[in-house]
Amino acid sequence: KHAEAALKYRVDFEGLVMNISTRFINTKPDEVDAQIDAALEDIAMFTGDDRCYVFLFSEDKTMMDNTHEWCAEGIDSHIGHLKDLIVENYPLSTGAILRGEALQIPRVSELGPEESNDRGEFEEEGIQSLLNVPMVCAGDIVGFIGLDSVHRQRSWPGDVVDLLRIAGEIFAGGIDRKRANEAIRSSEERYRLIADNARDVIWVMDLDLNYVYVSPSVAELRGFTVEEAMRQRLDQVLTPESYEKAIALFTEEMRIEEGMQGHDRDWTRTLELELKRKDGSTVWTEVTVSLLFDQQDTLYRFMGITRDITERRLAEAAMRESEQRYRQLFEKAGDAIFVHDLEGHFIDANRAAYERLGYTKDELLSMTVMDLDTPEYAHLVPERVRTLKEQGLTVFESVHKKKDGTHVSVEITVQIASVGGVPRILSIVRDVTERKQMEEQKRIYEASLLHSQKMEAIGTLAGGIAHDFNNI
Repeated sequence: KHAEAALKYRVDFEGLVMNISTRFINTKPDEVDAQIDAALEDIAMFTGDDRCYVFLFSEDKTMMDNTHEWCAEGIDSHIGHLKDLIVENYPLSTGAILRGEALQIPRVSELGPEESNDRGEFEEEGIQSLLNVPMVCAGDIVGFIGLDSVHRQRSWPGDVVDLLRIAGEIFAGGIDRKRANEAIRSSEERYRLIADNARDVIWVMDLDLNYVYVSPSVAELRGFTVEEAMRQRLDQVLTPESYEKAIALFTEEMRIEEGMQGHDRDWTRTLELELKRKDGSTVWTEVTVSLLFDQQDTLYRFMGITRDITERRLAEAAMRESEQRYRQLFEKAGDAIFVHDLEGHFIDANRAAYERLGYTKDELLSMTVMDLDTPEYAHLVPERVRTLKEQGLTVFESVHKKKDGTHVSVEITVQIASVGGVPRILSIVRDVTERKQMEEQKRIYEASLLHSQKMEAIGTLAGGIAHDFNNI
């Protein structure tokens, strides 16, 4: 009889393992939880225990949750409050598990004071004996599966530990598939939500360049419905020149992918392409293309984002026109114009600036502001730059040295301007030599006139005195 009982036990054991394994082979991701619950009941019924359960760790192994539980009739369920538990608060229960070891406690009542947290929880749940076994997935301990004996104290033989270990690995694999499926579904939902509501057109093509997805924003960009756009070939989407450019890109990347070189996962290319609209007009777009790979790292889709750049191109054209007008005004200005950095190094200058000083443009751009100023003014440059930074605009006089060594008096209007986001100093320099000469002549004339007036007054005074003497 003992032999028969042992044989029946072995047959039932193997049958249970086979049943659990087979059950999970064909289980859909959304059915994993129900299958785990059913398997927990089968295991507890086979071992004769009161409670069977699963705990899962957080990714960083600092927290754990009781995620699945089966209880025999009359046994209280505790899954509701065993959530967000701090792992380090239960060193006895989790220490062995995280080392990859099974934990068997035949007598909870014999636990010492150092295991007070664990013992307190066990006694609250009415546990007399328990067995916990690590759940492993791809070499990572993701949680544990356990048995509780509430009505009696007991220990478990090695084959029950093996049973839990096998079941735990099967459960872990199922949970991993479920989580992966949920992540994919969540990602797809987020992607579709973004794609369906994006202003840019998001599209996906197969390797034959047929659309498999086009976002609804295509209607605003090109005037076609999603269904119409999905049926179009690439040559119906792009103008001839842009079509050739796109085909060249796709052909080259397919050649690379089919060769030994391959692509990085983060590969992208950006093109400016002209698209046809339903009303016969065209629209310029910026198209960013990336690659989609399957689980075998094989390229199977092209994904792209198409953005309307009409306004940007108009702005760029206006800017180019504005720059051309600025350059014409800059070069043809009657006053000398200099652009230099805050340290005084010249960056640009117009024709009047370098020709009046007798330099070529290249010669001038190799110089600094201090090289142009005569010594009595050169030492004032740092102080003037500080004043300019404080006020933003200032006017002062200086004397510049020409290449031939002669000097020219100048009046300089200086302001700080942003060029490409970098602060630069713009100086408009006016030759005031003639004005200075006139001012000097005026000063001399006024001084001479004053001298003459003084001499006349002295003469008048002298004549008066002489007359007075003659009358004495």
